[in-house]
Amino acid sequence: MKGGTLKYYGVANLRGTKKWQAQVNKKYLGCYASEELAAEAVYFHLKEAPDTGEGRQLRLGENEIPMPTGVQKRGDNQFCARYRGKVIGTFPSRHEAAKAYQLASQEGNAV
Repeated sequence: MKGGTLKYYGVANLRGTKKWQAQVNKKYLGCYASEELAAEAVYFHLKEAPDTGEGRQLRLGENEIPMPTGVQKRGDNQFCARYRGKVIGTFPSRHEAAKAYQLASQEGNAV
């Protein structure tokens, strides 16, 4: 992918914006507010489809994934997403909570 970073495989900064694109083998995985969220999307995509022949090291181990902005861990296997102080919901994974936060932030910025 052109414009990719050396920090995370499959992640590129969209020039002129503060957004990060996640892409693996020409498959667009989305546009994210942070480099870490984009890296997490790539990580989970490759984890769910290990037979893709990617074979690349992600440089992001499962225990090293940072807690996304707007997401808090609540007990075992529960993650709470908040946007502008309001609870969006509780989710079984940090990835789903991060998606909910991302959607809320996009909708909030469109208003």
